[in-house]
Amino acid sequence: MRRRSKKANSSPVTAIPHERCPAKTFVTDAGDVTFGRNVFNHCQIVGEVARVLTSRYTTPLKAHLFPDGAELVAACHDIGKASPTFVEKLYRAAGRGTHSHPSLANVDPGIERQWGGHAGVSQVAAKRAHDDGFGGPPWQQEYFGNGRSEYVNRWRV
Repeated sequence: MRRRSKKANSSPVTAIPHERCPAKTFVTDAGDVTFGRNVFNHCQIVGEVARVLTSRYTTPLKAHLFPDGAELVAACHDIGKASPTFVEKLYRAAGRGTHSHPSLANVDPGIERQWGGHAGVSQVAAKRAHDDGFGGPPWQQEYFGNGRSEYVNRWRV
C-alpha cells in the first residue's frame, strides 16, 4: 500500500505577517523576556512623533531642515526589523527556541553581522528577500509582493 508523501499533506510555508513581527523585547517583572511592540506600531509611533516634532519648527526653518516626506523616512527607519533574521533573533531572545516558525527554518540571525544588524537590513531585505536563508518567497511576497513595502502602502504623510 502506498503512503502519501508528507510533502503533499503539508501546508505551504507562509511568512510571519508584518503585524506580528516584533520590534522590541522587554523583561517582565517576573524576569521573563517577552515581545513588546510590533514593527508596524513602532514605525507608526516614530512617524507620528516626527510629525509632531517637525511641526514645531517655523515654516522657513522646517523647509530648510526637513524635506517633504521626512516623517515617512523617520517612520520607515526600522522596517528592517521585519526581516526574518531579526525576527528569528528576537524569537530566540524571548525563549521561543530556534526556528520556531516554519518560515524561519533556514534563517541564521548571525548573518546580520555582514551588514551591521537590523539597521542595515532595509536595503538588504529588498535585495535578498528571495534567498532561502533570508526567508525566501513567503517573506518576499508578504513584504514586497506588489513592489512596495506594506509599511509604505499603509503610511499616510
